[in-house]
Amino acid sequence: MSSELILGIDAGTSVTKVVAFDLQGHQVAVAAKPNQYVNLPGGGCEQDINRTWADCAEVLRELGSRVERL
Repeated sequence: MSSELILGIDAGTSVTKVVAFDLQGHQVAVAAKPNQYVNLPGGGCEQDINRTWADCAEVLRELGSRVERL
């Protein structure tokens, strides 16, 4: 396996997810963590950007540990 990977990051309202792909487009590893948000009146929701960034960094570290084992 090549050491080069493509990472996809999705920090939505339900989950922060990171997926690693090899250069041929095959999924190599995935890591995710449920996201936290506050429901607002009128049906909206709000996420704290600092929390979202911290969760993203945590998920990236988890993904890194999974990729190193391959």
